[in-house]
Amino acid sequence: MRWLSGEVFLDEKWVPLMPDSTDPGVDLKDCNFLLLPYSNRIRDGRFSFNAELYQLEDADRHAIHGALRNQAWVVNDATNSTLNACCHSQDSHSFNWPWPVTVNCKLQAIENRIVCHLEVTNLGKTDMPIGGGWHPYFVRRLKTAEPRLSVPVSGVYPDTNGDCLPTGAAITIPEQLVFNPSTELSPDQRIDHCFAGLRGPLQIHWPDVDVTLTMSGSANYTHAVLYNPDKPYFALEPVTHANDAVNLQHQGIDAGLETLPPNETWQATLELALS
Repeated sequence: MRWLSGEVFLDEKWVPLMPDSTDPGVDLKDCNFLLLPYSNRIRDGRFSFNAELYQLEDADRHAIHGALRNQAWVVNDATNSTLNACCHSQDSHSFNWPWPVTVNCKLQAIENRIVCHLEVTNLGKTDMPIGGGWHPYFVRRLKTAEPRLSVPVSGVYPDTNGDCLPTGAAITIPEQLVFNPSTELSPDQRIDHCFAGLRGPLQIHWPDVDVTLTMSGSANYTHAVLYNPDKPYFALEPVTHANDAVNLQHQGIDAGLETLPPNETWQATLELALS
């Protein structure tokens, strides 16, 4: 499921909060999409799980951003404040995941909040690894000031190969990657890191308009990704596990990935609030 853009009402007009991916000047395929049934990347698209070896497509891109990004969704019902949609892997010839699944997404708009509830059901005959999250891009400036971030985490995964994939267990966060409520996100600092031990809401504050976005997740949202490219936008992503978690856990590193038995359903809920 993908959103084309998001806006906030400021000074008697709607102002983009997220870049509009339909704008020819925006170099993004999507500004906002779900990551399911895994988050971020799987190294070379290859992993072992329960003594079986699996090879996904997109190996040259490390099997990126889950299997649902380009799939069609069916809207079951919609009102002015709710949307229920589903996706069935059996309906697609290009579903890049070894297990058949059904995914349900319920969106609710409640005053200044949007609540997103996700359900993934394993329709296969064996256990499968499961996790996911949300990949939104946000505009760097609503007026002129740089945003300030709060990223309450306990560690960051090392990336010695420079390919956004962890090479070991989470380590102590260096000072330049510590983001508390007063930390400005510099446009000159290149960041593409995965953080462990998420212990509270993620927040983005645009100080010159005094707008704050708070992202709060269910207990299985234990990780976050921060991507700060040389662009007028950045991504702050609440996720349930580390990049390449299935291979990390095969090495004995707890990276947040869960196991979903056949015919059972995994759930996760995320709330976005503006203030």
